[in-house]
Amino acid sequence: MIIALVLMAVSIASGLIGASIAHGDARTIGFVLKFGLTFGSAIFVVSIVSPLIEWYSDNLPPQSFGTAGVMLFIIGFVIQSIPSFATIFDVTK
Repeated sequence: MIIALVLMAVSIASGLIGASIAHGDARTIGFVLKFGLTFGSAIFVVSIVSPLIEWYSDNLPPQSFGTAGVMLFIIGFVIQSIPSFATIFDVTK
């Protein structure tokens, strides 16, 4: 939790320094604050969830690794094909 707070403070501080150098307005400062809070929250959630996932994977029976591997393969294939589907169905308009 301390690391998440420190990294959030560092990202906000560096963003505010950059905004002051570039003569940023109130929208820029608002964006910096939102970005810093989002960044810190993401680090906090990942630092909580990662040990749980590691513990769960350490305690899985060996037979379930094949199923998990197939699911990861399918998820990766779907994520990789998203740009192709976006081009085919022309979702940019």
